[in-house]
Amino acid sequence: MQDAAENARRQRTVRSFVRRTGRMTTAQRRALKTLWPIYGIDYRPAQLDLDKVFGRKAQRIMEIGFGNGELIVSMAAQSPRQGLYWSRSA
Repeated sequence: MQDAAENARRQRTVRSFVRRTGRMTTAQRRALKTLWPIYGIDYRPAQLDLDKVFGRKAQRIMEIGFGNGELIVSMAAQSPRQGLYWSRSA
């Protein structure tokens, strides 16, 4: 009985929570400024015609999530004829 109580006390607990939004490095800010005009697609309140945007028809896969895009880069190398897109999580 004492072991269970002692183990419960030893378990780590979350002591704080910090939202990570709004923290952008200088390099990230510079990349966004210089690369968005080349690779970005601005939001418009209309359906996006990806065939027109990319100039071809292809099966499309969109990765939405965290990370640095390693998975989508690997997938693109394995399937260069597919349309692969990445989006940051909202």
